[in-house]
Amino acid sequence: MAEEDKDKAEGKSKKKLLVIIGIVVFLLLLGGGGAAYYFMSSGDENKEVVEEPKIPEKAIYVKLRTPEGRKMYITQLKTSGDRARMMQIYSEAKVRTQEGVDALNLHMPLIISRLNTLFSTQSFDVINTYEGKEQLKKSATRAVQQVLLEKEGLDAVEEVIFTDFVIQ
Repeated sequence: MAEEDKDKAEGKSKKKLLVIIGIVVFLLLLGGGGAAYYFMSSGDENKEVVEEPKIPEKAIYVKLRTPEGRKMYITQLKTSGDRARMMQIYSEAKVRTQEGVDALNLHMPLIISRLNTLFSTQSFDVINTYEGKEQLKKSATRAVQQVLLEKEGLDAVEEVIFTDFVIQ
């Protein structure tokens, strides 16, 4: 009888041990699943939003024209000698939105005024070099950008390009 009680006690303790092990395994699986769910779902909130690079809209070129509708600027250049020098420029502004086109057209008189001032203050000796022409193009771009920023709070002009540039 003592052996039977001993066997029964061992059987009960083995069953208890198996039940405890089962409960522990179940709790570990449950905890692991919960942790996996937490990290997988909260990971999206912590990740930086990676935006796909925006493909710029097609470029729109707006002719920078005089109030009379001429699409060129003709101005006399400063020279170090007695000979008069003239400069003729056809220019366009590169934008990518209709809003930029509308703003350019609305403020064209002010843009033309600023460009006339810029172009008429150029020196032949400087503008006759490649670097001088590039600097003039950058200055013209800044002048047009500044008008749109002041008047519309809009940064729409990418650059001003010269489609024809003649110095005599």
